[in-house]
Amino acid sequence: MSVALMIQQLLPDIILSLFGIAILVAEPFTPVPRKSALRVLSVVAVLAAAVATVNLIGEYDPFSSGMVVVDRFSIFFRFVFLLIAGLVILSSFDYLEEQKLNHSEYHALILFATVGMDMMVASNELIMVFLGLETLSISSYILLGFRRNDRKSNESALKYFLLGSFSSAFLLYGIALVYGTTQTANLESIARSIATGNADLRLIYVAVGLLLVGLGFKVSAVPFHVWTPDVYEGAPTPI
Repeated sequence: MSVALMIQQLLPDIILSLFGIAILVAEPFTPVPRKSALRVLSVVAVLAAAVATVNLIGEYDPFSSGMVVVDRFSIFFRFVFLLIAGLVILSSFDYLEEQKLNHSEYHALILFATVGMDMMVASNELIMVFLGLETLSISSYILLGFRRNDRKSNESALKYFLLGSFSSAFLLYGIALVYGTTQTANLESIARSIATGNADLRLIYVAVGLLLVGLGFKVSAVPFHVWTPDVYEGAPTPI
């Protein structure tokens, strides 16, 4: 895969990341009356990323063996994530004003969380899936505790951070077992290894169990859902 093609495939995420970094860098130097311009910049970032995603339509290789795959599945969910990010940013304008939480890093973290989600759906490697999930999770930990003077918000962020870190350990251990028995982290190669009988199915079953536990915590699936009510109660409403 050429460098130019990889940049094209990652361009929506590159745009979101650069805009997020720009917002963080500009925030300390922006006068208070003009800070609203930075939140408008986050909307521009979402629109620019959407345009870059539109340009990917028809240019994808669904059978790419690289670390990133651009296909109909990933393009569809990129649009879904960008739509959600845009709605969250727009719905946060009045909320942040009312709560006196008008800090620009809020919008940058939403952009970074969107990058994490994009990485997950476009990944063709378990390690990339993990990196995307952790990018999303770390941004979420901070956003959940954004109401710094609210004890419930602090509690929700801390509880999600502790349980999220715990579940990440299960997920990473499952990935390690998959790699240990198949000698690869590439999803297509893992499927071939299992189909041809080259992988130890006992280790695969254990690894799948660990992966399900890790993902179950992340999406609050029963019986790993006990943290959810407290976290939702303390989180800022748009988040």
